[in-house]
Amino acid sequence: LSSSSAASDVYKRQVDDVHMCLQNHFTELQFERIRQKRDKLLSATDKYALVDYPFKDDEEKMKWFEYRRILRDLPGSIQDPFTVVFPSSPAPVK
Repeated sequence: LSSSSAASDVYKRQVDDVHMCLQNHFTELQFERIRQKRDKLLSATDKYALVDYPFKDDEEKMKWFEYRRILRDLPGSIQDPFTVVFPSSPAPVK
């Protein structure tokens, strides 16, 4: 190999390393944003987890429990943090 070819290979590896490092950093930042949003949504719906919350029926209760379970599973249940879709709440949060 010529010295310019070797230098080019080293440069390419360095660029690839920087790219990988940045990609990992942005991925971690996105996971942190997901956790923050999830925590906010869970906090806003904590009252629906109370055993004595006055749901109109068991169906409504199960919808809220399922919604909160899906939120708690985030971000562990997602593959790509840049395409995550949060579940819709069963009803407007009061």
